[in-house]
Amino acid sequence: MWSRLSFAALCGVLWLARYPALAGGLLHARGVAAPEPSPLTGQPEGSTKAPSQRLAAVEVDGRWGFADIAGNLRIGPRFDYAGSFSDGLAAVRDGDKWGFIDRAGHVRIRPEFGSVDKFAEGAAAVESQGKWGFIDAAGKVRVKPQFNYARSFSDGLALVKVVSRRGFMGKRWRLDIEPRFADASSFSQGLAPVLVGCVWGFVDRAGNLAIAPRFQEARQFSDGLAAVKERDEWAFIDRTGVVRFRLRWPMFWRPELPRSWLLALVAREQAPLDGCSSGIDPCMVYDVGQFSEGLVPVLAGGRWGFVDGAGRVGIKPQFAYAYGFTEGFAAVRLPDHSWAFINARGAVVLRSSAGRNPWCGARPFHGGMAGVLMAVTNGTFRWGFIDRAGRAAVGPRFQQVRDMQ
Repeated sequence: MWSRLSFAALCGVLWLARYPALAGGLLHARGVAAPEPSPLTGQPEGSTKAPSQRLAAVEVDGRWGFADIAGNLRIGPRFDYAGSFSDGLAAVRDGDKWGFIDRAGHVRIRPEFGSVDKFAEGAAAVESQGKWGFIDAAGKVRVKPQFNYARSFSDGLALVKVVSRRGFMGKRWRLDIEPRFADASSFSQGLAPVLVGCVWGFVDRAGNLAIAPRFQEARQFSDGLAAVKERDEWAFIDRTGVVRFRLRWPMFWRPELPRSWLLALVAREQAPLDGCSSGIDPCMVYDVGQFSEGLVPVLAGGRWGFVDGAGRVGIKPQFAYAYGFTEGFAAVRLPDHSWAFINARGAVVLRSSAGRNPWCGARPFHGGMAGVLMAVTNGTFRWGFIDRAGRAAVGPRFQQVRDMQ
């Protein structure tokens, strides 16, 4: 019989070893373009499907299929890997090639690509022989593979890379914004972060610099705000480039922190910084996510909390990890390595009722269901799904899961 301490430690090791892959890295490693590189950015898409139509990609004995909200395998586990449904199609891998299936499990686009991105706005970016192009939902090649990299459409434009420069493809299958940026992210709410020289700004859909480059880092817009780093300090700007609030370390000061840390923070605050270098991460605010349901996750002082749209600390930093809010809940990792769900006030409202068998992993809610990881035998862990009341809707039986779409 394990002790609580050894069990918590194993949960932590298992999570660190496996969960980053589930959060997106595995898709990239196995051939699907990963979300934008941020610990909390790129939340999975919501679903307008009726509950009976929702499906989640699941792994059973090393093969991937799709299960419904009751845990029944609607599409048998016959794929080497599978992504979530988007625009009615899901990417699946057969051997080392990727294709797409529909919700009935029929192959709509045969596996012939070395890598793919999800379908969005009627098209998907696909890679063949080291070059990226675009196909439509019928599998017709709309832009032959020619780019060094590409992402699927967002806000009517698709990010592409030509040699070392990024630009954007339009819906008429031509370059609406010529590749001239050292780096860039996809469009969101009409603007896209772009790297000009060694600083980031934002470009509009016409290719004009709507917000002048001046930031060390810049994230995509959500809820009308975007996270930016300037002089090693995170802030949020609006769509005009005006700073709405800054995340400064005094916001997150906790009395239990040692006085030596406070002195170090003051010294760092007064030190000159080179705005064009990578610099040193802020002493307290190490990372930020994207706004969702009026709150944004913030990593401050080694713990995750949440800030509201006015720049106030809505939920004090206390979690080892935190996802953004979806459907009124945020999945969080507690200091004891177990996982739970909080509400917008920061109260833990859903957690395992299995006593000594806490959740060792969790995924955000989508379609009224959230994936949770539990131990089923000594050293064996499986994923299941809970509903919004925290009840076990699908028992732990899957090696890995993606969100219910």
